[in-house]
Amino acid sequence: MGSEKDFSIKKIKEHYVNYFKVGFRECVFSLDFGQYNPEGKEADLYCRIITSPKYAKVLCNILQESLDEYEKNHEIINDED
Repeated sequence: MGSEKDFSIKKIKEHYVNYFKVGFRECVFSLDFGQYNPEGKEADLYCRIITSPKYAKVLCNILQESLDEYEKNHEIINDED
């Protein structure tokens, strides 16, 4: 259920993202990831992840723990930009 499992990843595509959109219904969350260019009028979407509310909460907790650790070891992130 966490981020560490005993399996290998064959291939992974990497994208820089600065655009996020979250939607939900009774049984699912949808998470869109993309890149917004201020000069353009829309974002290029790279990935949509559909997951259950339970795993959306797991992801939220993993992100929060990682952000806390980052700020502890590096610097406080200013999210007002």
